[in-house]
Parts: sequence; structure tokens; C-alpha cells
Amino acid sequence: MSAWLVGWFSGEARAIEELLSPDKKTPQLFMAVWLIGWTIGGIFAFGAVLWQLVGREVISITSSALEHRIEILGIARSRIYRIGEIRNLRAAEFSTNPFTSQTAWFPSVVGSGFGPVAFDYGARTMRVAPSLEEAEAKLLVERLSAHLPRNASAI
Repeated sequence: MSAWLVGWFSGEARAIEELLSPDKKTPQLFMAVWLIGWTIGGIFAFGAVLWQLVGREVISITSSALEHRIEILGIARSRIYRIGEIRNLRAAEFSTNPFTSQTAWFPSVVGSGFGPVAFDYGARTMRVAPSLEEAEAKLLVERLSAHLPRNASAI
């Protein structure tokens, strides 16, 4: 991905040069729209590289809440779940095949998430920890269950 970004940057620089060059017969509107899409793609790719190098996922429990935090270089997104509303915490089947699932490349910052650690929260199923293997997910569920009310755990 890092090598791809070098080529991406070269294309970005060339497109900006074409767009800002008044002496060329470049279709300005097409180039501007293309550049916007190209830039958005590059931002996602750069974010994926940052996630792989310095990203982390933190799951913590207090007496009243479970917090799921996704963090890259101090920039974070947290979700807070009230302990009393968590049901059926479990290690669920989840594909980590890189050809069918790219969830470990970049974490879910919106939606219910991806991963083998799942729990029901209201009418939704929340999933976390996409990079864990099945045995690791089971160990995490066991450790989390020790700090949750008995009705929150499937164990």
C-alpha cells in the first residue's frame, strides 16, 4: 500500500499540474472532478497505512459502561455502551480472509463494526476487534465477561 501511495502521489501531482496549467487544452471540469475522486481515494489509502502502522483498538470496561475506542495518532472515535443493555457477548464466526474481508485494513468508524467479538445492544448486533483470530476472540470474551453482569454474557 505504501508503494502504491508513491505512484498515487505522482498521479495527484501531475493532475494538479494539468489543472493549474492555463496554456494547455485540458478539460478543466473533468480534471477537477477526477482530482476530487483521486484525492478521496488517496486519503482512504493513507488512512489504511496509518491504521496498519500506528492504529489501535481499545476496549475498556467501567462499572457502568463498555467503551470501544479506535485511535490513530491520538485522533480517536469512541463508542460507549451501557453495561445494563449489553446482552449475549460472544465470540462469533468471522472471516479474516484478506480476499473477502478488508476490515483489518481500516477500522469501522461508522456502523456496527466488524469482528469476531460480538454482543447485542438493543436491537443491533455490535462487532469489534476485526484483527483477532478465533482463539484470541474467545479469550477476550472470557476476560470481558468476568467484568459484566451474568445476563450480558453468553458464557
